[in-house]
Amino acid sequence: EVLSVGQRVEVAVLRIEETGDPKRPRKIALSVRALARDPWEDVDRRFAAGTRVRGKVVRIQPFGAFVELAPGLLGLVHVSELGAGRRVNHPREVVAVGDEVEATVLSVDRERRRIALSMAAARDEDAARDERDAAADYRPPSGGLGTLGDLLKKSLGDRRD
Repeated sequence: EVLSVGQRVEVAVLRIEETGDPKRPRKIALSVRALARDPWEDVDRRFAAGTRVRGKVVRIQPFGAFVELAPGLLGLVHVSELGAGRRVNHPREVVAVGDEVEATVLSVDRERRRIALSMAAARDEDAARDERDAAADYRPPSGGLGTLGDLLKKSLGDRRD
């Protein structure tokens, strides 16, 4: 699926084994992937905690959804981080394989090769941003009742007449 007949590729020789078969005296193990850059090499810089990321749901398990952030780099959205405040029994209630999702990086563990994600945090950030935008756009009504002092003056002025 990855390579085609006649295609030139660079490979690393993993090992050469003697087989004892006169027709094929040696067996050579090669690897294309061994020469590829490790996606975990700079994961701390690219996906620091608090970073908003987009990815594709590639696998769903009862405990959460795996999201591909980059080729060869998966993050887990635990079932508890899917609901944005509501209880989710299974990730399929919220996402499906193939869905494009936005999440927030909670933590990165390079040694164990794990990235914890939260879709709930991303939704909370969106809601907070919407509230801030609405507050920034607020304009007090013009021609309203005025201040309390203005109302009292008017009220006292009406009594004197």
